[in-house]
Amino acid sequence: LASKDINTTPTLTWSAGYSADSHDLYFGTNPVPTFIDNRTSPSYNPGSLANDTTYYWRIDEKNVGGTTTGDLWRFRTEAVGPVEGYDFADFSDFANEYDRTDCNSGNSYCNGADRDEDGFVDLIDVTMWTQEWLLGF
Repeated sequence: LASKDINTTPTLTWSAGYSADSHDLYFGTNPVPTFIDNRTSPSYNPGSLANDTTYYWRIDEKNVGGTTTGDLWRFRTEAVGPVEGYDFADFSDFANEYDRTDCNSGNSYCNGADRDEDGFVDLIDVTMWTQEWLLGF
């Protein structure tokens, strides 16, 4: 039972069994997750998680008859998190300048899209822009 590319601030939710009085929550990066607590609410917010990391969780249901061990679930967080100050609008602005050949200091090198200032907005500039975007420059 696995998922991938989950954001780093998930809320885990589950449907409580008909006769469950409470739930033992287990969560962590180990395939044998750590006991977190016993709760009546069918949700858990683990806070901010690391990127590109596999997490495991399990819910055991409890009632007067005892404990029923739940299935082990796992998910992997997204590999690259959002970069502060950059979004897809930035890419749209860059794309509007793609293929221009008249870039120079007079037009701010095609509004900054000519990253290597060689007079053209081309694949080299796309590569440079992408690296800068991923690194948060």
